[in-house]
Amino acid sequence: GAKSLIARLFLESELSGISPEEFKIFQLQFHQLIQEGKITGFPVVKDYLEGRFEVNTEDSLVGPKFALALFDEMEKALPSVTTKLLSVLAERKALHGNKVIDAVLRAGIATSNSTLAEFRESFEDKSTADAILDRFGLKPW
Repeated sequence: GAKSLIARLFLESELSGISPEEFKIFQLQFHQLIQEGKITGFPVVKDYLEGRFEVNTEDSLVGPKFALALFDEMEKALPSVTTKLLSVLAERKALHGNKVIDAVLRAGIATSNSTLAEFRESFEDKSTADAILDRFGLKPW
């Protein structure tokens, strides 16, 4: 929608003059099928018998090039995904098994079609909604 377009244009203007190979914008529209791996990376088994795995973060929020992020309709995410997202936003790192993955994320914008009241009501645990609003310094109007 229009809010997402304006947010994306703003983020793109912040990256003007910077090579796309250096930094990118992470964009995610949340829904019930989005998995935690979009936030923290997906495990890739390297040796099944020894239980060795690596974490592929190339297309996840903690990816090596995502300095800015655009999140749309966060209230539609699964609680486990919201928890991972809040952790990354607070700590700028993700824990995946016994691996700590640093994020280069510097700033993010969240958009929603919901009113503030609808946004809060969409969460069973209202403290989760409050944490999201806190992380983004939302100024509803």
